[in-house]
Amino acid sequence: MRTAVCLFFAANETLSVLENLGLMGMPLPGFLKNMLEAMRSQADKGEKTG
Repeated sequence: MRTAVCLFFAANETLSVLENLGLMGMPLPGFLKNMLEAMRSQADKGEKTG
């Protein structure tokens, strides 16, 4: 269980860093841009319905 929690937090922070790099203008590969955009839209959808 401890390993799963550690991996979750590591993945969460990695995605946050990638998102911030994209917002600062660093070029990201297309698949990363698409993944981050999809996650952002899902989060926005969850906030509106919640």
